[in-house]
Amino acid sequence: MHPLFMKQKRLLFDGAFGTYYASLYGNEEPCEMANVKAPTRVAAIHEEYLKAGANAIKTNTFAMNEAVLDCSKAKREELLRQGYRIAKRVATPYQASVFADIGPCVETRTRSAFTQYKELVDVFLEEGADCFLFETLPNDHGIHEIAAYLKERCPHVCVLVSFAVTADGYTQQGVPLTKLVKAAHEDENIHGFGLNCICGPMHMRRLLKYFDTKKDTILIMPNAGYPTILANHTYFRDNSSYYAQEMEKISSMGVRILGGCCGSKPSYIQKIKERLQEEAVLSLPTPAANDPVLYKDCNPLRKKLQRKEKVICVEFDPPMDCRIERFMNDAEYLKEQGIDAITIADCPIARARVDSSLLACKLHRELGIDVIPHMTCRDRNINATKALLFGLNIEDIYNVLVVTGDPIPAADRQEVKGVFSFNSQLLAGYIRDLNETTFPHPFLIFAL
Repeated sequence: MHPLFMKQKRLLFDGAFGTYYASLYGNEEPCEMANVKAPTRVAAIHEEYLKAGANAIKTNTFAMNEAVLDCSKAKREELLRQGYRIAKRVATPYQASVFADIGPCVETRTRSAFTQYKELVDVFLEEGADCFLFETLPNDHGIHEIAAYLKERCPHVCVLVSFAVTADGYTQQGVPLTKLVKAAHEDENIHGFGLNCICGPMHMRRLLKYFDTKKDTILIMPNAGYPTILANHTYFRDNSSYYAQEMEKISSMGVRILGGCCGSKPSYIQKIKERLQEEAVLSLPTPAANDPVLYKDCNPLRKKLQRKEKVICVEFDPPMDCRIERFMNDAEYLKEQGIDAITIADCPIARARVDSSLLACKLHRELGIDVIPHMTCRDRNINATKALLFGLNIEDIYNVLVVTGDPIPAADRQEVKGVFSFNSQLLAGYIRDLNETTFPHPFLIFAL
């Protein structure tokens, strides 16, 4: 293990410099040019992330290779030097680590990836850099060679490597994550490796199955989510609370290097910091070896109730058809007003509406808001109920409100038959038993 990680329990990196810079100042030219043209802007953004709680920042030098930045070699060197000097100057009072940030170099017939990486790292080494992050990589061309070169030039160097992988476990060049992880694990010159970009935090958490967090130092820096494009402009919804919640889960799985990628503003880093501090205060007692179920409690509503804080929930009836825009807009508005959760009725008065559980998953995934779907005993038997609970748990929905449910209206009873295998009291007991024996994350049960 590199001494940096022995000194620091956890590295919390900044978020996405480029997308944040573009949101503030536009994207008419690459943000790296601001290292020379607008250094005060660059310094201010670095400081925002540090004030938000980051203890490691990346230099504003991601797109500095010749294939991306259309300028002379001398100009690129100037931008690299200024980028490192600005970051170092801002980070020093905070005692934060500065990582020279390098994006992927494209291998060509005449120029190897290693040669291109070498030109970049040589400039950083001259500036005194001893921490490097190679990120958003679609492959590992030249990476192992440059890691060995850095170790030779600077024996105490720290090298981190991060791959950009889709949710199915492959880079956009079709390279399997398993192959990249194996090679990085076997390279003694790489001190930490992991994922950034492309995926949001939920999918990155699922990709952790390819890593061994007990043996390796793992890095996870997700996008803020999945972007929306309107009028040729790309933007990310503000789902910082959900993002921080997912990052807390990732941290609990043994990941020691956290941070953000596209769309992650300082507010995202601040909320991660808050969640990690809360994790330390509210961590569960270590279970005995024979305890039947081991889990990390990631339910913010449960934690609020344990602290005896007020919880504000708003109940919504689902739409009666597929027109969902107003429902989503209203939910987003309520989230912005600071409510804690939305609770969703399950086909009230026994009339068909959008399924409350599916709608809860959509709200949670897209808006990052906590949800409490109603679950009636009317429309499904015990097998269907158990199957639905499994699905909710997989989708990270850990709250449910059980209710017996309204009877089928008399006028419809010839065509529609109600299924009442049990009532809400029995259903609550059934879920409680599954909490103790089956679910990796127990449900918080509400009832009417």
